[in-house]
Parts: sequence; C-alpha cells; structure tokens
Amino acid sequence: MFKRLIYKLLTKNSNKIILARSACLGNFVWERLKQQDYNYINHQKSRIDYILALAKNKNKVCKPEMVKNFLSNKEIYGFVQMQKRDFLKYDKKRIKLIFMDSYSELTDQLFEHKQGWSFLANYGDILDDENFKNNFISKGLLPVEQIGAYYAEFFNNLFRVYHNIAVIFLHYPTKLETREKFLERAQAIIKSADLAAEKYPVYSITVEDEFVDYAEWTDEENRKLPYHYHTKTYERFVEKIKNLDLI
Repeated sequence: MFKRLIYKLLTKNSNKIILARSACLGNFVWERLKQQDYNYINHQKSRIDYILALAKNKNKVCKPEMVKNFLSNKEIYGFVQMQKRDFLKYDKKRIKLIFMDSYSELTDQLFEHKQGWSFLANYGDILDDENFKNNFISKGLLPVEQIGAYYAEFFNNLFRVYHNIAVIFLHYPTKLETREKFLERAQAIIKSADLAAEKYPVYSITVEDEFVDYAEWTDEENRKLPYHYHTKTYERFVEKIKNLDLI
C-alpha cells in the first residue's frame, strides 16, 4: 500500500508553529498552501482520545522503542515517535494555527500494551502475530457512539489550553467510500466538528462531491483507494482555506 512519510519538523527562521494532526489529506493540502514561514509540527497518528488520555496520565505515553519491532511498515515509526509528545503542551504564544483532518478518528486503531500504555496505527502497519498478541491488546477504532463526547471534551480542553487560536479541520470526503461503518463514522465526525464550530473558532471544511475523484497521480494499485484523491479535490480544499483569510 502506498505510504508517504510527511512527518516534518521544519526548521525555518520563524518562531511560529502550525500545530497539526493531519494525515495525507491535510499534509497534501498544506503543501499546496505554500506556507513556508511556519514550523509544521504534525502528530499524524494521535487520536483525540489518546491526546486526552495522555494529558490526564503520563503513564499512558507511548514507548516507540518497544513498538518498532512490531511494525510491518517502518515508515510510520516517525508517527509513533510523535505519540510521545503531548499535543496540549506547546507554547501557545508560538502557535499560529491548529490544522487537523479527520483520518485518525476515522480509521486509526489503538493498541494497548499490557503495561497500560498505548500506541496508534492501522492494522496493515503491524505484525499481528502471536508475539504481538502476547504483548498488546487490540482496542480497535474509537467507538462511533463515543465520537461526539470525545470531540466535545477534546475541543473544550484544546481551547482551555490554547484559547482562541483558530482550528482548521478538514473532513475526508466519503464519495468514494462504500463501507457503511466508515460512512457512519465520517458523519459522526462532521457533526461533532460542526457542533464545536458553534462554540469555538473551529472551521469545519468539507468539499462537494463534484470535486471528489480517484487519484490520478499515483500507481495503479493505489489509484482506487477511497482516501487518495484527485488533484482537484486538494485544490478545492485549498480554495476554501484561502477564503477564510486565516493565513
């Protein structure tokens, strides 16, 4: 499966940070925004329930060195390393913007070590053998019925810490998705982000189906994946973000 490592800590002259929690959608859109004056710090696979758990109990922090040998896809090791860092502990004076997409709550799985700490990945990223099962318990997706409550708690905590810093939240289009459980999850995430937008400076962004199509830029094997998109899809997100006049 096509993987692209976009884990970056850009070292520009600017002190300003874009604090991100984005997968391919957010990362591809950010690249197209051509904002080179900010440090882009990305917690790509930090699901919101994990962020909240880590803020409450440091014993829950991921131990990447104990995860590495269980990864079938070593490209994601940088994402696992970022799970050691607390998303709610950055210097708010340096943060220009919080930039998120919906992928982690949509598809990331949580695996809990028998010592009580956890990490996040997709099933395809791990060696799901007996050794793994002897050390980790699969907790699966964030239960769909809990998505609303976790988003409400997450945004309450986020704005308590970072005050009125704007959040751009991109939703993965589901036009190409056929699996009912992911369609249901996507709708629950949209509803939760839209509710947060009524209370906080959260900009919940979707794109119209007419702009959504399969990726034309990747190989044949990956061209029909539901979460890789045509260039016009990313450009539509870019257009909507520029219209916000936040950056």
